[in-house]
This record gives sequence, structure tokens and C-alpha cells, in this order.
Amino acid sequence: MRIYRMTALALAVAFAAVGLVFLFAPGAVQGAFDSLGRQAGIKGMPEGDAESGFFRVLAVAYMYIVTLLAWMMFRRPADPVWPALLAQAKFASALVSILLFALAGPYLVYAANGVVEASSAWRSCCCAGIWRRRAAPLWAVGDEPSALGDRTLLSRGTSPPGLR
Repeated sequence: MRIYRMTALALAVAFAAVGLVFLFAPGAVQGAFDSLGRQAGIKGMPEGDAESGFFRVLAVAYMYIVTLLAWMMFRRPADPVWPALLAQAKFASALVSILLFALAGPYLVYAANGVVEASSAWRSCCCAGIWRRRAAPLWAVGDEPSALGDRTLLSRGTSPPGLR
């Protein structure tokens, strides 16, 4: 449990730091990825996209949420809901990044974020015990027994609400 808690704390600190960078220096992030992309022969994002207030609002809000989820993993390590929710956020971010890479433009920042977020989602699933079937399914959130990791329900197999 100690490794789990230290990992959760490290994630919370890293997510908070990235959120601060997105808030105070979004252009530096875009510039770094554009520079790396040019070296690899990939075009850069349109100038000023990262500096927009809309990007900052969404990026900082997302980083706040994932920081809070990682912090809750640290504070309440026995509760499988926090890493399960973090995995959902990370999977969503990875999917959106991959879709943007495919549909909006093949920018390095989209590809890199897709890979980083997918690996982070996988690690969150491992922390939740999803792959070992120790925790509740990702869709089970709340006070009902399945959301608390009822092993008898898991041993019989569960399905998302509406698919039973």
C-alpha cells in the first residue's frame, strides 16, 4: 500500500505542476512540441492556439480534476473509486487526442498526449485492481454494493447498467 500511496502522491504533484504550466506558460508547451515536431518533420500547431483563454480554462480544469483524483487515491488508498475515475478521465483524454490527431491535424502534441494519457489510464486501472478484478467495474460509482467492490458480484461477472 505504501508504493501505491507514494505513486498517487507523485501523480498528484505532477498533475498540479502540469496544470500550473498550462495556466502560466501554455505557449512554452506549444513551442516545445512544435520544435520537436519540426525536427521530426511534423507541422506545428497554428500560432496562438495554446494561448487562448478557452484552452487555459479547459486544460487547467482538467488538470485540477486529475490532481484531485490522484490526491484522493493518496488519502483513501483502500477506495477503488478514485483510480477508476482517474482512468476514465485519462482514457477520455487519450481518445480525444488520438481523434484530434487523425481528424484535426497530425500535430506531435496530440500524438504524444494520446500515448501519455493512455499509459496513465492503464496505470490507473492497475492501481484500481481492474485487471485483477479486485475492484468495482469502472462504471460502478456510488454506494451500492457493486461500487464498493463486492467480490461475489464480480465473480459472477457484471455488466454496465442497461446491458443486463
